[in-house]
Amino acid sequence: FIDPNEDLSRYDGIILPGTKSTIADLEYLEEQRLDKKLKAFQGSIYGICGGYQIMGETLIDEEGIDFRPGYKKDGLGLLPVTTRFCPEKRVCAINAKGIHPLTEEMNVAGYEIHLGRTEATDQKFLPMWEIQGVADGYADKELHRGGSYIHNIFHNDNFRCLWLNQ
Repeated sequence: FIDPNEDLSRYDGIILPGTKSTIADLEYLEEQRLDKKLKAFQGSIYGICGGYQIMGETLIDEEGIDFRPGYKKDGLGLLPVTTRFCPEKRVCAINAKGIHPLTEEMNVAGYEIHLGRTEATDQKFLPMWEIQGVADGYADKELHRGGSYIHNIFHNDNFRCLWLNQ
Protein backbone atom coordinates (compact mmCIF):
# COMPACT_ATOMS: atom_id res chain seq x y z
CA PHE A 1 0.00 0.00 0.00
CA ILE A 2 1.29 3.44 -0.93
CA ASP A 3 0.01 6.48 0.91
CA PRO A 4 -0.99 9.07 -1.75
CA ASN A 5 0.81 11.76 0.25
CA GLU A 6 4.04 9.82 0.62
CA ASP A 7 7.28 10.81 -1.05
CA LEU A 8 8.30 7.79 -3.13
CA SER A 9 11.91 8.92 -3.50
CA ARG A 10 12.80 7.14 -0.26
CA TYR A 11 12.18 3.75 -1.94
CA ASP A 12 14.53 1.83 -4.21
CA GLY A 13 11.81 -0.34 -5.71
CA ILE A 14 8.06 -0.77 -5.94
CA ILE A 15 6.11 -3.93 -6.75
CA LEU A 16 2.68 -3.42 -8.30
CA PRO A 17 0.74 -6.56 -7.31
CA GLY A 18 -1.98 -8.45 -9.08
CA THR A 19 -5.61 -7.37 -8.88
CA LYS A 20 -9.06 -8.68 -9.72
CA SER A 21 -10.10 -5.26 -11.08
CA THR A 22 -7.28 -3.90 -13.20
CA ILE A 23 -9.05 -0.89 -14.72
CA ALA A 24 -10.80 0.12 -11.49
CA ASP A 25 -7.47 -0.06 -9.65
CA LEU A 26 -5.77 2.04 -12.33
CA GLU A 27 -8.54 4.63 -11.98
CA TYR A 28 -8.00 4.60 -8.20
CA LEU A 29 -4.29 5.29 -8.72
CA GLU A 30 -5.26 8.22 -10.95
CA GLU A 31 -7.82 9.58 -8.46
CA GLN A 32 -5.17 9.51 -5.73
CA ARG A 33 -2.61 11.05 -8.13
CA LEU A 34 -0.36 8.06 -7.56
CA ASP A 35 -0.12 7.53 -11.32
CA LYS A 36 1.97 10.68 -11.65
CA LYS A 37 4.19 9.64 -8.74
CA LEU A 38 4.72 6.18 -10.23
CA LYS A 39 5.56 7.65 -13.65
CA ALA A 40 8.12 9.99 -12.05
CA PHE A 41 9.58 7.34 -9.74
CA GLN A 42 13.32 6.89 -10.32
CA GLY A 43 13.66 3.46 -8.68
CA SER A 44 12.74 0.07 -10.11
CA ILE A 45 9.13 -0.97 -10.65
CA TYR A 46 7.96 -4.53 -11.29
CA GLY A 47 4.33 -5.37 -12.05
CA ILE A 48 2.75 -8.73 -11.36
CA CYS A 49 -0.30 -9.74 -13.41
CA GLY A 50 -2.76 -6.82 -13.06
CA GLY A 51 0.12 -4.60 -11.96
CA TYR A 52 1.91 -5.61 -15.16
CA GLN A 53 -1.19 -4.72 -17.20
CA ILE A 54 -1.47 -1.33 -15.44
CA MET A 55 2.16 -0.53 -16.28
CA GLY A 56 1.42 -0.86 -20.02
CA GLU A 57 0.38 1.76 -22.54
CA THR A 58 -3.20 0.70 -23.20
CA LEU A 59 -5.92 -1.48 -21.66
CA ILE A 60 -8.71 -2.57 -24.00
CA ASP A 61 -11.92 -4.17 -22.75
CA GLU A 62 -14.03 -4.70 -25.87
CA GLU A 63 -16.35 -7.26 -24.27
CA GLY A 64 -16.69 -5.82 -20.76
CA ILE A 65 -14.63 -8.56 -19.13
CA ASP A 66 -12.80 -6.38 -16.58
CA PHE A 67 -14.82 -3.16 -16.60
CA ARG A 68 -17.41 -2.39 -19.30
CA PRO A 69 -17.88 -3.14 -23.00
CA GLY A 70 -15.97 -0.98 -25.44
CA TYR A 71 -13.76 0.54 -22.78
CA LYS A 72 -10.24 1.64 -23.68
CA LYS A 73 -7.91 3.28 -21.19
CA ASP A 74 -4.36 4.53 -21.16
CA GLY A 75 -2.15 2.68 -18.70
CA LEU A 76 0.82 4.18 -16.89
CA GLY A 77 2.96 3.89 -20.02
CA LEU A 78 5.90 2.39 -18.12
CA LEU A 79 6.06 -0.66 -20.38
CA PRO A 80 5.53 -0.72 -24.17
CA VAL A 81 2.68 -3.25 -24.04
CA THR A 82 -1.07 -3.34 -24.70
CA THR A 83 -3.49 -5.61 -22.87
CA ARG A 84 -6.76 -6.85 -24.35
CA PHE A 85 -9.13 -8.48 -21.88
CA CYS A 86 -10.68 -11.72 -23.06
CA PRO A 87 -13.17 -14.19 -21.55
CA GLU A 88 -10.69 -17.08 -21.41
CA LYS A 89 -9.18 -17.13 -17.94
CA ARG A 90 -5.70 -18.59 -17.68
CA VAL A 91 -5.25 -20.48 -14.39
CA CYS A 92 -2.24 -22.76 -14.05
CA ALA A 93 0.94 -23.53 -12.20
CA ILE A 94 3.96 -22.64 -14.30
CA ASN A 95 7.66 -23.22 -14.64
CA ALA A 96 9.41 -20.54 -16.64
CA LYS A 97 12.83 -20.20 -18.18
CA GLY A 98 14.53 -16.80 -18.28
CA ILE A 99 15.07 -15.36 -21.77
CA HIS A 100 15.96 -11.77 -20.81
CA PRO A 101 19.76 -11.21 -20.85
CA LEU A 102 19.76 -10.85 -17.04
CA THR A 103 17.56 -13.90 -16.43
CA GLU A 104 19.10 -16.29 -18.98
CA GLU A 105 19.63 -19.75 -17.55
CA MET A 106 17.32 -18.84 -14.63
CA ASN A 107 14.33 -21.06 -13.89
CA VAL A 108 11.40 -19.86 -11.80
CA ALA A 109 8.11 -21.33 -10.64
CA GLY A 110 4.81 -19.69 -9.82
CA TYR A 111 1.29 -19.54 -11.14
CA GLU A 112 -0.86 -17.54 -13.53
CA ILE A 113 -4.44 -16.47 -12.99
CA HIS A 114 -5.59 -13.72 -15.34
CA LEU A 115 -7.98 -12.52 -17.99
CA GLY A 116 -6.23 -10.84 -20.87
CA ARG A 117 -3.46 -11.07 -23.39
CA THR A 118 -0.58 -8.64 -23.32
CA GLU A 119 1.54 -7.89 -26.38
CA ALA A 120 4.56 -5.67 -26.98
CA THR A 121 3.95 -2.48 -28.94
CA ASP A 122 7.64 -2.14 -29.87
CA GLN A 123 10.88 -3.98 -29.32
CA LYS A 124 12.73 -1.55 -27.03
CA PHE A 125 11.97 -3.80 -24.06
CA LEU A 126 12.88 -7.47 -23.95
CA PRO A 127 10.79 -10.58 -23.16
CA MET A 128 11.40 -11.84 -19.61
CA TRP A 129 10.32 -15.48 -19.49
CA GLU A 130 9.43 -18.42 -21.68
CA ILE A 131 6.55 -20.64 -20.57
CA GLN A 132 5.87 -23.68 -22.77
CA GLY A 133 7.43 -21.95 -25.76
CA VAL A 134 5.57 -18.65 -25.28
CA ALA A 135 7.13 -15.39 -24.08
CA ASP A 136 5.71 -13.85 -20.89
CA GLY A 137 6.52 -10.42 -19.50
CA TYR A 138 8.79 -7.59 -20.64
CA ALA A 139 11.54 -5.51 -19.07
CA ASP A 140 14.14 -2.98 -20.00
CA LYS A 141 17.78 -4.09 -20.17
CA GLU A 142 18.47 -3.26 -16.51
CA LEU A 143 15.17 -4.63 -15.06
CA HIS A 144 14.44 -1.05 -14.00
CA ARG A 145 10.94 -1.36 -15.47
CA GLY A 146 9.45 -4.80 -15.91
CA GLY A 147 6.58 -7.14 -15.28
CA SER A 148 4.98 -10.47 -16.06
CA TYR A 149 1.93 -12.60 -15.35
CA ILE A 150 3.87 -14.84 -12.94
CA HIS A 151 2.46 -14.72 -9.41
CA ASN A 152 4.95 -15.69 -6.69
CA ILE A 153 7.85 -14.56 -8.88
CA PHE A 154 9.48 -13.01 -5.80
CA HIS A 155 9.26 -16.35 -3.97
CA ASN A 156 12.06 -17.48 -6.28
CA ASP A 157 15.28 -16.59 -4.48
CA ASN A 158 17.27 -16.32 -7.71
CA PHE A 159 14.95 -13.73 -9.27
CA ARG A 160 14.27 -11.83 -6.05
CA CYS A 161 18.00 -11.41 -5.37
CA LEU A 162 18.68 -10.37 -8.96
CA TRP A 163 15.90 -7.74 -8.94
CA LEU A 164 16.83 -6.35 -5.53
CA ASN A 165 20.50 -6.11 -6.50
CA GLN A 166 19.78 -4.26 -9.72
